[in-house]
Amino acid sequence: MRRHIALLGLLALIAPSGAFAQTDRQATQRGAAWLETLSIVTVGQQADAIVALAAAGRSRASLRPRLSRMSAAAAAYATTAGGAGKVVLAAVAAGGNPRSLGGVDYITRIESQYAAGRYGVTAYDQALAMLALRAAGERTPAA
Repeated sequence: MRRHIALLGLLALIAPSGAFAQTDRQATQRGAAWLETLSIVTVGQQADAIVALAAAGRSRASLRPRLSRMSAAAAAYATTAGGAGKVVLAAVAAGGNPRSLGGVDYITRIESQYAAGRYGVTAYDQALAMLALRAAGERTPAA
């Protein structure tokens, strides 16, 4: 399921406007409708779902209840640069404030894990942290 959520979000994010044929748009909407029926309980999957639904055109207002549920457990989940990055991406997608989501500053969490030219210890950490910082309007070091 995680792979399907990530692929839906990725496809919707990287495809240029107007590039989808009508049938592709319909398939995206069917996928988003299916995603909305799921009862997602993990923070990481909820973050993926929020980003995917935003990419499919769902309003920020419709995503805020998901963001609220996610933020209740996000602090315990977002202990790595990658985990914090996923939370930031979801917050930005739903119109939340990643510097004050559930009383936690997830931008600072990401930035605190920067050392020796990279965020965290894995490529996953690095990629999600950089994407999240960019989405939040923050700069990344040149290194």
